[in-house]
Amino acid sequence: MDLAINIHRIRKAYQVLAIQGDFKGFKPFPVAAEAAPDPVLDIEGKKLRSEVDCYILPVIRRRGGGGLTLASTGKETCPLDVVQEQHEVSNGLPLMFIPVNPKKGVIRVSTDHNIEFSAATICIQSTVWKLEYDESSGQQFVTTGGVEGNPGRGTLSNWFKIEKYEDDNNLVFCPTVCDFCKPVCGDIVIYIQDGYRRLALSDVPFKKINIYNEDYACATLLPPLFPTAQAAPDPVLDTDIKKLQSGVNYYTLPVIRGRE
Repeated sequence: MDLAINIHRIRKAYQVLAIQGDFKGFKPFPVAAEAAPDPVLDIEGKKLRSEVDCYILPVIRRRGGGGLTLASTGKETCPLDVVQEQHEVSNGLPLMFIPVNPKKGVIRVSTDHNIEFSAATICIQSTVWKLEYDESSGQQFVTTGGVEGNPGRGTLSNWFKIEKYEDDNNLVFCPTVCDFCKPVCGDIVIYIQDGYRRLALSDVPFKKINIYNEDYACATLLPPLFPTAQAAPDPVLDTDIKKLQSGVNYYTLPVIRGRE
C-alpha cells in the first residue's frame, strides 16, 4: 500500500533574520546558483520547518490505519519499529524532520533528512528512523536507533526524503549522502506482518533518469528486494449496501428471484 502522506503542523515556529553592517558602496558579485528544491507544504499550505513537530497521516484515511507510531513487533522489546496506527482516527506520535544541512530551516523535497519521533520510550536507542534488513523475512523495514546527522557511508540507512507525486507527498528512501554508495531506492509503503502495519521499502524504485533543471531523481539504482504490499480488495456489500462482517449470519439469495 503506497503511503502518500499529509503533513499536519502541531506547533508554529517563527524565524527572524537580522542583518547588521555597513553596505555602502557594496557591489554584489554575480554567482550562478541552482534553484533550491520546492519546499514541503503542510495541509494548510505552509512551509514545513525543520525540527518542528508534525504528524504524518495518509491522504486517504478510509482505507484503514492512521498516523505513525512505535511498536515492538518481534521477539526483542527494543529497538522499537515504525508502524501505522491500526485506527484511522489516531494521529499517532509527533515527529520532526532534520535536514542533512542543519542550518537549513525549511524542509524541501528531494533532500536527505533524518526523521525523529518526539517521544520518550523505554528503550535506550534513539527514536531516529533507520532502514534495517530483516533476515527472517528478507525485507527491509523502518525501525529506530538511527544516528542524527553525520552524513556518510556509516549513516546511509538513516536518511529519508519526501518526493512529490502528483498533488501528494511520498516518503522515499534514496540517500545521496555518500558519493560512492549505491543504495537500493524505493518508496516507503505499508507492509502488513503479523497484524502490524509496518513501514517497509517497496520494490518499485525511481526510474533511472538524468537530472534537468528542477527535476530530481536518483541516478543509481539496484534491483528491488521484495514485492510491494498491495491495497486491500474492495469489501463485499449486502443488499443494504453495508459491508459484510465476519462472524455474522447472512442469507445467500439469487439476484433475480422470479426464475426457477
